[in-house]
Amino acid sequence: MCARATRPPPGCSGLLQTGSFLYLTLLIFGGTRLSEAFRRRKRLSAGATSAAGVLFLGFAAKLAVS
Repeated sequence: MCARATRPPPGCSGLLQTGSFLYLTLLIFGGTRLSEAFRRRKRLSAGATSAAGVLFLGFAAKLAVS
């Protein structure tokens, strides 16, 4: 059974839009800083890429077993 969609209370949509704007701004500036850090530190970048690959392989192995 699906829940009925309801409208947010008056004035709440502006608050939600402001929160969304601030969150996306934080993501953009945080991503820029991370990008600069990885560009300066090649070994850190290689390690992070390898770690992400290991996590994906572990997840694939878990899916294959279950």
